[in-house]
Amino acid sequence: MIDKNCTIRIWQTSVSKLRLIYGLTGEKMVNILDRLITAELQRIYQEGRNTPGLPVDLSRLRDTEKQEDGTRIY
Repeated sequence: MIDKNCTIRIWQTSVSKLRLIYGLTGEKMVNILDRLITAELQRIYQEGRNTPGLPVDLSRLRDTEKQEDGTRIY
């Protein structure tokens, strides 16, 4: 992934849930957020609620690599 970061504010309850997911999976918290946000965008587009001017190709929004079995490396 591209190593560019910024600071965001999130609710404390969300931080606790994010840490729990990290603890259970070992996946980096920034990758968890990226994956969840991308999934939400896909859901919105599938519902037909996309806004004109927003990119439809969500694969361009993330910089990931595919493994040999087709799964993505985050």
